[in-house]
Amino acid sequence: MRDILKPNEWVYVNWVQGNLYWLMEYPEVMKGGEPARCGWRYYRVSPDYSTLEFVIGPNADAVHKIKSEPEAVRNYRRTVRIDLTNGAFLDPSVKVADVNKIPVRPFRDDLIKRGDAKGFQASLDPLRVTGKFIAAEHK
Repeated sequence: MRDILKPNEWVYVNWVQGNLYWLMEYPEVMKGGEPARCGWRYYRVSPDYSTLEFVIGPNADAVHKIKSEPEAVRNYRRTVRIDLTNGAFLDPSVKVADVNKIPVRPFRDDLIKRGDAKGFQASLDPLRVTGKFIAAEHK
């Protein structure tokens, strides 16, 4: 975390001893339901697993707790992209031509209502076939 967070961003970590208050949910993953796995709301990853993306800033839980903080603290957002092959930070504003390197949400299915995780399917695993276990075919 020390390599990722800037000095002004530690305030989001220190509210509750490192809870995910510093990692913001992607808004489109929180409207009308939620992902089948709660961690999926906090990041995106490229289909070839080479790029990780997340947003630093107060998440929905933290925003309710920091009403007394200045607006700059409440509305702070910074997108971080990391090349997972070498650990380098990438500029999130640069357009990526290769579709396999553009971070996407890590699931295919629609959002669900809390507690109803039937039928989810990871969108990034090319070996996964719904309803089948095929790992033996790919040794």
